Amino acid sequence: MRSPARRRWGGASRTCSPRSAPTGRFASARATFWDTSLTLRAYGDHPVFARDAAPRAFDFLVKAQNPDGGWGYRSDLESDNDTTPCALLALRDREDDAAADAAERGIAYLLGCQLAGGLWTTWQSAEDLPVEDCVAHVVAALATFRGPAHRSIRPARRWLAQRYEAQGRWTAGWYRNLPYAVLEVSKGLGEGHPVMYSAVQSLRALQNADGGFPLGPGEDSTPSATGLAIAALAERYDVQEPFLRRALDYLMDAQQPDGTWPGTPELYGPRPLVYHLPTNTHAFAGMGLMAAWRRLARAG
Repeated sequence: MRSPARRRWGGASRTCSPRSAPTGRFASARATFWDTSLTLRAYGDHPVFARDAAPRAFDFLVKAQNPDGGWGYRSDLESDNDTTPCALLALRDREDDAAADAAERGIAYLLGCQLAGGLWTTWQSAEDLPVEDCVAHVVAALATFRGPAHRSIRPARRWLAQRYEAQGRWTAGWYRNLPYAVLEVSKGLGEGHPVMYSAVQSLRALQNADGGFPLGPGEDSTPSATGLAIAALAERYDVQEPFLRRALDYLMDAQQPDGTWPGTPELYGPRPLVYHLPTNTHAFAGMGLMAAWRRLARAG
């Protein structure tokens, strides 16, 4: 890894300490609860972030919970089954009575929304169908708070594995980003699942000559896709592997002077329109750097 990149990455002073607003939220385009959850999931265990930003962000999420126990992606919308588990995953390391109560209510909300076949739709609409990233988020949240053997998640895990076996890939309902689908859905299957291993392995073939990863095969590299691919692959490979070092170099070289990364439209909402949220790009790129930082911290 080139020495300037190592200095920028090793210090992590610009990438791992984003500042929240005085309210504790991170947001763009009013997607306040979704963006705050993503940012906490990306940077929550970095000591600088944990000290300077996480407490207000945690409080903001807890106070934002709807009376039904769920969260919508912003304050003027009803609860949905994708923002709710992502908020729960963001809160999982918070140890206080308020967070514990929020988690209990959130889990009860999700269990109450489960379909007869064991899956979940994003919204409570007859026209809405289960999508892989949403189902995986619910499964990951239930496994975190109820244990990986919880009977409610078994049908959903089978469905996620079958979707990959039938299609040869996972797709996401929210993002046009293959590494996002692989990282998020594989977390629903859990560590050690053979389908999860195959899906993560498949990402290596996506890497471009510049070291970065694209949203889809044959496309240009983007910081968001690269960060997500690093986060998935760092679970399986040492970050000193040449292909991961090249990906990290790409990600750090693409970083702008203010610490953020340029992005491209990749978020569906409402489907099928595609647009860009800068906070999402920053969180996704950060997930890659934080995954590498954790591996190095464990090794050192």
